Amino acid sequence: GADEIRGLPRTRVEVTLQSNRPLAGGDLVVTPQGADTGEPVRGRPSGESAAVFKWTLEQSAKLAFTLTDMLGTRTPTPLELPQQVTPDVAPTAAIVAPGPLVMATPRFKLPFTVEVQDDLGLKKVELVRTLVGYRDRARQLAEGELGLRFDADEPLDLAPLGVQPGDVLEFMVEATDGNPSLLGVGSSAVTRVMIISEDE
Repeated sequence: GADEIRGLPRTRVEVTLQSNRPLAGGDLVVTPQGADTGEPVRGRPSGESAAVFKWTLEQSAKLAFTLTDMLGTRTPTPLELPQQVTPDVAPTAAIVAPGPLVMATPRFKLPFTVEVQDDLGLKKVELVRTLVGYRDRARQLAEGELGLRFDADEPLDLAPLGVQPGDVLEFMVEATDGNPSLLGVGSSAVTRVMIISEDE
């Protein structure tokens, strides 16, 4: 169709143009917004009357396609389409349960539910744990090609952590997407768990 071509940075694009006569190929000029000249992309013949163009979407630009038939005749007017880059949005992460501030005894099994999603594709999800006054420790929840959404729902056993009444624990979920620039990192709000004694 004639709609704009839109995608995330580094999206691989393939466009096939068809003609009413046999083609030898074609040319595409990708002119970035605000620029006077653009980068050429060679179109390869596909079948008898089609040409295929492949390139990587790097920035918003104007696309101008020209076809060439077997006699060397070029289309008199290029086919022009806009190309738009959609910026990558960092993953969104949330600790659904427990709430932002809860109290628990040292041997309590805390209900723990996590929801993470991303527009590009998740690569890693970690649970960051902190005992207030000490450094963070991260536990990996998942890694790999995780898709656009990751959910976890499992109780968090406080007993192995060795906590004592008076301690305050902080939990946060960190998620990383597949953005090669490593800018796609999102974090949840902090959940605080105050450790109280059985008597309290």
